[in-house]
Amino acid sequence: MTGRYPVIVRPVTERQSVTAKDILAILVSLCALGFTVAAFWWNNWRRGKLSVDIPRSYSAYQSRARFLLMLPIAISNDGPIPITVSALRLRMTLSDDQEAVIPYVKWRPELQPSAKNEPQFATNFVVKARDVTLMYCEFHRTEVMPLRVGHNAVKVEALITSRALWESI
Repeated sequence: MTGRYPVIVRPVTERQSVTAKDILAILVSLCALGFTVAAFWWNNWRRGKLSVDIPRSYSAYQSRARFLLMLPIAISNDGPIPITVSALRLRMTLSDDQEAVIPYVKWRPELQPSAKNEPQFATNFVVKARDVTLMYCEFHRTEVMPLRVGHNAVKVEALITSRALWESI
């Protein structure tokens, strides 16, 4: 024979019943399909979560007219797609249990201000997929803030472009 194989077709003479093996085979294949789709979504499509590491240093200035705080903020994205951040702000608990919102207005390439280290205006920025973005952010407030001596509770909030709402990160 030159590449042809005989095919034997037999007519069905009696009705075949579905066995437990047949049902189990279909169930296993559906579970494998579900796992494959879920794993593909998890690795390629899901939106990640932003998180901020606690800064170990900072620079602050307060006068009667304004408050300035510069923080090195490392923002990490644990998801497989990039996330665009429109703005940042700090929510700080004051000495009388009130909260103050301090907006992000500038960033610098380094924490220490110098002549070569010119501040840049706050703009949208992207945190790449499964990556960390380090920024030295300046937060300004034009009102007097009664700070406590010692530790002050501060939350970093981000305005995510695709969600259009502030999230604590």
